[in-house]
Amino acid sequence: MAGPPVLYDARSEAVAVASPKTRALLAALLLEAGRPVSVGALRDALWDGSPPPSARASLHNHVTRLRRRMVMPGAG
Repeated sequence: MAGPPVLYDARSEAVAVASPKTRALLAALLLEAGRPVSVGALRDALWDGSPPPSARASLHNHVTRLRRRMVMPGAG
């Protein structure tokens, strides 16, 4: 069985994507690579069509955490 997906930090060290919501976000974005993904589509991916009232703020937090973990080409 494979472990959780990993991203690489600025030191090229693997950082596990442990949160199920962050994994769902990453998967939703990867499935639409190179294309914009609407807030509604991401909300559906994370909450399976039943988002809580705080979904938009929570989604923003998950995106922020994911961005912090990603290494952009040429960064560092």
